[in-house]
Amino acid sequence: MFKNIKKKKFFKNSKPFGSKIFVFFIVAISLASLFLMFRLKNVELDYEIAAITKKIDQLKTENRDLHARKARMLSSENLKKLAWKLGFVEPKSDKIIVIP
Repeated sequence: MFKNIKKKKFFKNSKPFGSKIFVFFIVAISLASLFLMFRLKNVELDYEIAAITKKIDQLKTENRDLHARKARMLSSENLKKLAWKLGFVEPKSDKIIVIP
């Protein structure tokens, strides 16, 4: 019986969610939410950066291949074959004019 009275007094005088504890709880939840949002945004941006980097590497490889193809097409052997197919002839030496 005596114990019951003490318990009632203890719960009557204490506030489980006092104003200071409630404010602290709200601030802690807000900070945790902000941290989580910033972390998720950081992960999302990392994925975008990785995708863009992969695309850049792909385009660099394609550019290198195109330069190699251009060099093959403009090689002297290929140009001679193309000129022969189209019926071009080499000009005579007296037809060539050198401009200084």
